[in-house]
Amino acid sequence: LLPARQTTSMEQYTGTGYWITCNKGANTLQANDATISSKALDFSNAATSQRWLFLTETEMQAYRSGAVKAVMANLETILANVQKMVDTPHTTKDADASLEATDKALTDLISTLTTAKEGYTSPEEVVTALDELETAALAFLAEVKVTDLGQPFDLSWLLVNPDFSDGPNGWNNPGTVNYSCCEFYETTFDMNQTTTVKVPAGAYELRVQAYQRPGSAADTYTAYTGGSNAIKTIIYLKSKSQKVKDIWADAQEKSLGGSTSKQGTLYAPNNMLAASKWFDAGLYENSVMVKTTTAATMKVGIRLASSVSKDWSIFDNFRLYYYGDYEIDYITGVEALKNGSTEAGRVYDLSGRRISKPTKGLYIVNGKKIFIR
Repeated sequence: LLPARQTTSMEQYTGTGYWITCNKGANTLQANDATISSKALDFSNAATSQRWLFLTETEMQAYRSGAVKAVMANLETILANVQKMVDTPHTTKDADASLEATDKALTDLISTLTTAKEGYTSPEEVVTALDELETAALAFLAEVKVTDLGQPFDLSWLLVNPDFSDGPNGWNNPGTVNYSCCEFYETTFDMNQTTTVKVPAGAYELRVQAYQRPGSAADTYTAYTGGSNAIKTIIYLKSKSQKVKDIWADAQEKSLGGSTSKQGTLYAPNNMLAASKWFDAGLYENSVMVKTTTAATMKVGIRLASSVSKDWSIFDNFRLYYYGDYEIDYITGVEALKNGSTEAGRVYDLSGRRISKPTKGLYIVNGKKIFIR
């Protein structure tokens, strides 16, 4: 038995792990999920699958108790998020289907698990409940669509650590994480994650707070105010992508905190602390949408294919939303109308007259009826 140089902590247990060597120390026993095999000895701190913990019965009970608490917290979080889904204004995709029955199947399970979780004594019971809840939530989504496009279903709970509250965990190829933000400086990158489950066909939106400074503060300010767009950092949702905002797009006439760059009368963030202040203020919002025709996993991410000197990309708060089986043009058209934008295309009233500034009422946009509240 070769003891590790560092202790191992799991829930309520902290102790020393050991390599179990055989064949004159050349090989060791390694855990592979539910099997054990003989592998070449890797005497490094990273070789966690080769180190074994020896627990007393009391220590094992303490570990399992801690494991239950850990997964229980996850179950309670997802229960709350699934309840928010049910509370989101919605209707069935099939006009002949019963909305009451569709809702009841999920609300009954929420009620059952809320009561049952108090009696769970093993992590396996909690994991089974989590799987059941996730399956029911996805089945519910497959049958419904939102009735208020301003309130889509929030599926951010399907993402791991979307706000970087747990450092870089859950992300492939992460950058530097601090102040609950993630950044890359003077380098190319492709940071992403993919949902572990397939979500129903329909329209999805990824929202991210992010910006890029493609060069020095002075150079990018000159380019931005001159109408140039040198942004190359993009956010993406499956096959669709969108450039993030320029750092000067949401610059403020007063500093929000942290180190800043000032050009003209505007202040922009100049370090991670400052970026977090701008994000906390709700600035630098970005969005990309995709519509799928079959159930699929969702790959979300942010990337930069080519970098320049003093290139800085920073981001936070990934959010995933679902609308139902609407067309993306319809969703964006309604939102543009609500915001009084002409980007929605030609707008007509019910008499066929073209309207340049629609107010509250019923209109025809792209051949479809749209009601503005």
